[in-house]
Amino acid sequence: MSSGYDPETVGGVLSRLFPKGTNPDLAGQDGSITRAPHMPADVFGAVAHMLYVSGAYQFLVANISPDRESGACETCEDPSGCKECDRCEYQSPVWHASSDDMDRWVRRGRLWRDCPASADETDEDSVAELWRRLLSYDSESLVKRLRPDEPTPEWWKCAHALLVISDEASADIGFASASPERSAVEDWASTGPRKLAPDWASFVTSVYEDLLTNFRAVGRVGRNPDKDHVSKHGPTDTIAFVLNSEIVRVLPKNRTPALGCSMRTMSHNLAILSPRGPTNVYWHSAIAHGKKDSKPLNILMLPYPYQISPNCFSGTVNGKTHVTGASGSLNQERWGRFSIFPRWLSPNGSSIEYRGPETRWSTDASAENFVSFALALVEEAERDCGAVHGIVLPEYALDWPTYYDFVAALKSRKPQLEFLISGLSENCESDHGNTVMSTIFATPLDRDGKPLRRKAVSQSRRKHHRWRLDGEQIKNYGLASALDPFVTWWEYLAIGTREMQFNVFRQGSTFTTMICEDLARFDPAHPWLRALGPNLVFVILMDGPQLPTRWPGRYATVIADDPGSSVLTLTSRGLIVRSNMNRENKNYSIGLWRDDTGHTVELHCPPQDQAILLTLSGKNADEVTLDGRPNYDARAWRYHGHRPVRLSSEQIARGDWGWILGERRLAASLSSPSSQSNWTKWLGATRLALKSLT
Repeated sequence: MSSGYDPETVGGVLSRLFPKGTNPDLAGQDGSITRAPHMPADVFGAVAHMLYVSGAYQFLVANISPDRESGACETCEDPSGCKECDRCEYQSPVWHASSDDMDRWVRRGRLWRDCPASADETDEDSVAELWRRLLSYDSESLVKRLRPDEPTPEWWKCAHALLVISDEASADIGFASASPERSAVEDWASTGPRKLAPDWASFVTSVYEDLLTNFRAVGRVGRNPDKDHVSKHGPTDTIAFVLNSEIVRVLPKNRTPALGCSMRTMSHNLAILSPRGPTNVYWHSAIAHGKKDSKPLNILMLPYPYQISPNCFSGTVNGKTHVTGASGSLNQERWGRFSIFPRWLSPNGSSIEYRGPETRWSTDASAENFVSFALALVEEAERDCGAVHGIVLPEYALDWPTYYDFVAALKSRKPQLEFLISGLSENCESDHGNTVMSTIFATPLDRDGKPLRRKAVSQSRRKHHRWRLDGEQIKNYGLASALDPFVTWWEYLAIGTREMQFNVFRQGSTFTTMICEDLARFDPAHPWLRALGPNLVFVILMDGPQLPTRWPGRYATVIADDPGSSVLTLTSRGLIVRSNMNRENKNYSIGLWRDDTGHTVELHCPPQDQAILLTLSGKNADEVTLDGRPNYDARAWRYHGHRPVRLSSEQIARGDWGWILGERRLAASLSSPSSQSNWTKWLGATRLALKSLT
């Protein structure tokens, strides 16, 4: 049947979307698209793609009914609106469902969510009947230029109805913990999802994700692999079962933007994404049932490293001659690439064995010492809040061995902790680069509801864009002794495959992470971030003070507006200290908070403090789709308060943590010949820092 369609028609597009048919698991249905797909996500992906590529979504609007009591329209007799009065009707051509149609579609979607067999009913609003009617327009062109007052194509109504129904049927999909019994998997594989219990689509999706995911125990040099600390591979990049992922993918979503006319504003629960390739987007469901979103969320912000010396930057200059100007004169452009050496991981700032960018700076002893320091900060914070639920460190803060040891300690000693996020100089496979690592902690339950061993699930991704250091930044950060300010410097790192990870935490929230320049550059991450609408976006940086007027604050505002995510930035105090050397008015804002209400908070951590405890509260947010469907239980995370976390000088001395705070390393760097050009500024800043710490 599929081979006879013109590719630019409704039928041709559906054939390409389902090259193996809509129900390839059913006998005699291979290649056929006559029956609607089993899964709501497949239906949604197909009709949403058609509405998008045809441009039809631009004409779909919410129904307007005249306000009788206020006398908005004295001539209108039809409660659904009229064409005689501009005050209660959109300018054509537009399409909107009547209030009765929309109510029926919403109810049908909720029925499909609870009863999969309802899709096969024969009434006019059933999925089967709407799909049959959509196919009856198989020869109609997908794209049509409409003239004023011209009626909209009839297939639009069928597609819109199926979009609403499949979106409503997918409420909470992607948030169930993926730990099904094998018998349930076999039952679904043999009978299809139609006989499963209410919430069947969410359950089947979790089974699907579980089957596609490979967990690997991770370890590090000097440590045996920990079977309870695993990395996640092959995660879910679409929840559509039979839809052609080389054309369109479908994933769950959280926030529906309050602004704009786009496909993002057309749905509450599902989003369409472009095919695999430019960016791989992965959804990570919970591994166990989480806390309620209404519970406070306490996040420890640890701005490590506390000091960064110029010799942490090393570059190689290249030359390039090119022709410029009308005269064709030759100009010499000097550019180079620089590497970042995390000397802050070593008590004396030296490496174990120098191997360029792959040099190892930490030792087992230094990693253990850092972990004890960080745990002391967690425990100090817990004296105030009771439990820390999340820990965030900036870009490039740690290496894999130190991070691995930190995860092991947190997993065994902090049962209330839910996630850890940090910038790393390598991933769990020791591939060097600028990486963000996220770890989710959870305690799964067995079939009888009894707790099992606590698990840690980690995943990482590389930075999407290289840092470009110009002369002004080199001057501001006092790096001229290491990098020539008359050279344009580019960060030396491999970009690799671009990825985004969306992690479920609590019962209905998600977060994602961005690394520095990823926030400022629109491509490739921003379209997917806006499509999926995570509740929280963590942006880890190597940057100066976090102020609303600087670039992180400006770009955070964009994300807070669309899709409505709350944004938290975090930089190291090391670069803030360097930035403050040339400032008359010192500023120690290590982070910036911005939410969908426009509330912005600078988070200051002066030298006498070592961390900030940020408390967030989960609030219900009301959202409305472009076609007028409300959602009253969206989750928005709002600022509730913050306080500094400080260890005493006695604790620091007893733990031998002075090197972590930069005391010894700074003293050594001041005596280095390479730092003599800035020595006066360094000495003054160091004396102030050391005095405040003691």
